[in-house]
Amino acid sequence: MTSNGDAASSEDLLYHVVYEIIDYHKDTSGTTRTINVFGTFTSLPVAKVVARSLLKNWGYSVSDFEIYEVNTNPENWKYGDGVALYAKARSGQEFRVRLDTKPNPNQLKGDKEGVVEGHLHYVLQTKIEYINQVWAKQVTEIEGAFSLRKDAIDAAYSVLLDPERGLTREQYAVYEEKDTFKDKWPFGDDTFVHAVTQNGDTFLVEVKTESKTPPQRDL
Repeated sequence: MTSNGDAASSEDLLYHVVYEIIDYHKDTSGTTRTINVFGTFTSLPVAKVVARSLLKNWGYSVSDFEIYEVNTNPENWKYGDGVALYAKARSGQEFRVRLDTKPNPNQLKGDKEGVVEGHLHYVLQTKIEYINQVWAKQVTEIEGAFSLRKDAIDAAYSVLLDPERGLTREQYAVYEEKDTFKDKWPFGDDTFVHAVTQNGDTFLVEVKTESKTPPQRDL
């Protein structure tokens, strides 16, 4: 479960800065989107500063957007829990920069500023719930952060399986893994698991490397 409260800085928790671009102008369902992790921090205040200033640091200005809001008052915030910055381009493209707060079981260390250095590899789980033919609810969470890509890939293959809780391959209507798929894998290089539940919910498990690349401008 994701927690996004103002917890004290601690290496027991990691604060991942996630940026998400939703291309509503290309796909009104909201399923066409780009999600990457900008970086990971052991200091919540530092993570908040980075998240709130991310678009400006990439060269965007407030005037580039139809809506540009920074979350400085959570009580009156309407753009979702954990979202530190929301911007909507005139084209309809939406930018959300949020904090995904997770435990730190691998004991990743932050520097004196609270920045976890090195290129981390992240396991991301996306759930897509199709509400109707024109709209879908989509949620992505970080399931783990690893120094080695191999460890992240190994973890990706176990995200949707938990035999102790009865979650086996057979519980899904569809369960496919990249390394055993017989034909050309249709879900992209970053995706390692594709699954569909009996009620039609879709899951994608990806492994992505920390990305500092500015998102494409489509304003």
